Amino acid sequence: MVTDDNDDEDEAEERLLAAAGCVTAIRRIVEAINKDKVGLAQILPIIYPILMHSLTPDGLDAIDEGLDVINIFIYYACDSSTGVNPNLWKLLPQMMYMVAGNENDVDGGYAFEYLG
Repeated sequence: MVTDDNDDEDEAEERLLAAAGCVTAIRRIVEAINKDKVGLAQILPIIYPILMHSLTPDGLDAIDEGLDVINIFIYYACDSSTGVNPNLWKLLPQMMYMVAGNENDVDGGYAFEYLG
């Protein structure tokens, strides 16, 4: 079977849109349970890989939604008694890298313009 390059591009675009839609759905779920600290603590390990992926060059289509979810977790799930969940701390180096890059990146990382 011969495949057309346009079909491959269309399928890739559809996959990206579906992935971004999933992150949007996750954000809506997290927003809906934002007052439930126990529920947030239970859901974070499940969605952690998705949040990490949204902070990579391949996940830039979902970066806004991913950062919104991280913000919700920091604002609602963290307090002086529970502290910051270790999974949220694991996201920090990736967020720093996406903004600052490494020592060879004179202009910064690959996504600093998304955080402006």
